[in-house]
Amino acid sequence: MLADRGDVVINVAIDGVGGKDDLATAKFDATIASFARHLPANSKSIRFQAIQPTEVISDQAALQLLFKLLDTGQLTTTIDEQLPFNLTGFIQGHQRLDEPHVGQVVVAR
Repeated sequence: MLADRGDVVINVAIDGVGGKDDLATAKFDATIASFARHLPANSKSIRFQAIQPTEVISDQAALQLLFKLLDTGQLTTTIDEQLPFNLTGFIQGHQRLDEPHVGQVVVAR
């Protein structure tokens, strides 16, 4: 369903559990940032960045940095559709994931 679709894959699961799923989701030449120490062997040209939790930066500061990167065009994403933040929106969002779409399906308030 999401195979070879991701330009950027971020995995914050403990110890980067799901590394094979990260690889399956990532496009050729994608970037993967993960709590894992390394990626499983693969044939894709992947930029890998190991990340570790730290007390130095708060979640709020990290989110502010992400928003700054979005604001300055250093981090981009395409939104295909924004749905309402309610049960119907979540159901529609999951249904849309099974259909062809370009960009992210977002459920927001």
